[in-house]
Amino acid sequence: MSSADNPQRSYGSERRGELLDVLTSIVVIALCTVLAVAVRDESAQTNSAIIYMLGVLAVAVRCRRRVAIVNAFLSVLAFHYFCVPHFDSLRLKDNDDLLTLIGMLLVALVTSTQTAKIRNQARLALERERRT
Repeated sequence: MSSADNPQRSYGSERRGELLDVLTSIVVIALCTVLAVAVRDESAQTNSAIIYMLGVLAVAVRCRRRVAIVNAFLSVLAFHYFCVPHFDSLRLKDNDDLLTLIGMLLVALVTSTQTAKIRNQARLALERERRT
């Protein structure tokens, strides 16, 4: 009996897959945070932002769209908390920091959305190929 014949089995498999995506997202944010905090005193703030953006890209490529979007928001929040002066605070120093955070969030969301679209197009192409 396939998972298509047994909706309960399919649902359980889907939930495990989503849980794995969430755990992957958490681990990626944690790794990005460790790296960004390690270099925040010796490096420009933009380097920390790039570290988080690479993490967002990795999650967008590997995980479901919903998880990737949540990851984008959490990565920007972690970047702001750990890497923007007034460290370990969500206080903004000036408007430039706000612009950086908004720009980073927009790039992360666009990247996540485009990656999800590409993955969906690849899936549809494989399905068409199987039918022919």
